[in-house]
Amino acid sequence: MASGGYGFGIVPTESRPRGIQRIGAAIGNCPLRHRAAEFIRFLRLLDGRAPTDLDLHLSADNYAAHKTAGEPRRRIKAYHPVDARPLTGYPHRLQPGSSAVMADVPTFAVPPGFLGLARRDRDAAFVVAGVPLDIGTTSRAGARDGPRAIRQASRMLVDGAHPEFWIEPAKLPLADIGDLAIALGDIPASLALIEQQAASLAHLVALGGEHGITLPLLRALAKRLGRPLGLVHFDAHVDTWAENFGQRYAHGSVFFHAIEEGVVEPRRMIQIGIRSPVQREVWDWTLARGVHVIGAQEVHAAEPASVAARIRDAVGDGPVYLSFDIDALDPAFAPGTGTPEVGGLASWQAQAILRRLVGVGFVGMDVVEVAPAYDVAEITALAAATIAWEYLALVGAAASGGGHAPGS
Repeated sequence: MASGGYGFGIVPTESRPRGIQRIGAAIGNCPLRHRAAEFIRFLRLLDGRAPTDLDLHLSADNYAAHKTAGEPRRRIKAYHPVDARPLTGYPHRLQPGSSAVMADVPTFAVPPGFLGLARRDRDAAFVVAGVPLDIGTTSRAGARDGPRAIRQASRMLVDGAHPEFWIEPAKLPLADIGDLAIALGDIPASLALIEQQAASLAHLVALGGEHGITLPLLRALAKRLGRPLGLVHFDAHVDTWAENFGQRYAHGSVFFHAIEEGVVEPRRMIQIGIRSPVQREVWDWTLARGVHVIGAQEVHAAEPASVAARIRDAVGDGPVYLSFDIDALDPAFAPGTGTPEVGGLASWQAQAILRRLVGVGFVGMDVVEVAPAYDVAEITALAAATIAWEYLALVGAAASGGGHAPGS
C-alpha cells in the first residue's frame, strides 16, 4: 500500500497526556489480507476490556512501511472522541451487521420524517410519501431531491398548532412511508409504479418530484373512488400541452392526459397563478374543455377570499384533488424550482387562499417541482412544507368537525 494513507489507533484519554499505554489498531494501512484480523482485534478491544473514555486517533503514516523499517509511527494531533462502550450494549440499530447503521438518516432534534413523524405504516388515515421523479422536466432538473428537502424544512413546523384551525398536523393519524419506487430512466414504467403504490393509500400527501407524478396519483385515486375528480391546481403553467419537446409524458402534459383519460372533470378544474408563455392553441384547448383559469395578475388584483370563493364555486361538490406546483409562487419566494416565472403569487397569498377553502371535499394532494439545488436558505423547501402543513391542518380540522373559514 502506498504511503500517506490513514491508520487507526485507539488511545486512552487518561494516558495520552502521560504517554502511558497506547493501543494500536492500524486497520486502514494494513495489507488487505490482514485487515479482517486487525478489525476483529479492534472489536475485541472495545468489548468491555478497553477503557471507557477513548479517542480515535488518525495517523497519516503508512503503518506497514514503518513497521517493516522498525520506525515509530508519527502522529498528527487530531483526536476525535468516540464512545467505546461494549458494542453489545448499543441499541439494535447500531449493532455490527445491522443495515440500519448505513441506512439511518442523520437527524437533529426531530426524526427525519415529514414533521418529525416516526410512524411508517401505510394504513394510516393520512399518508405522506415522497416521489423522487424528475426525468420528464423540460428546463432545470433536480426535483428528485425535493422530498428530502421538504422533509428537512418541515422541522420548522413542529412546535405548535395551526393559528387558524387550532390543530397540530403532526398529531393527526399521519404516517410518512418514505419515497415511492420509480423505474430509473423510464417515464411510463415509473408512472405505472407510482400508480400501483398509491392505489391502496387512504389519503395521500405526495412530495415531488416533478409535476408528472400527479397523473398516476390521479389515476389511482379516480379508480379507487370510481369517478373523476375535481381539481384545484396552483401553477405558473397550464400544463395542458399534448407533449413537451417530443416527450408525451413530460411534466407539462400532465393535465392534458388527465382530461383526455377522464380522471378529472375539466369543468370542475380550476388553475390559479397562471402566467407563463403559452401557445394560443394550447390556451384555447384548455378553456374549450371547461377549465377555469385565474391568472396571477387576477390574484394580485383580488382579495384571497374572493379567489377562494371562485375556487369553491368551480369545484362544487364531490371529491377534489389539490396539486400545488411551487412555481405558482414568485421566484422571490420560491427560487428553487426548474421553471420559475416572474410575477407569481406571494407565499402569504397562497396560504390565505388555502385557508379559505373550508368545505371543499379534498381527498389528496401533492406539492411538486421543488429543486433544492437552486434554492436559497431553504425558502422554497419551507414554502412547500408549509403548503403541505396548511393542507393537513385544513383537512384535519374538517375531519374533526372543527373546520371554519378564517375570520368566521
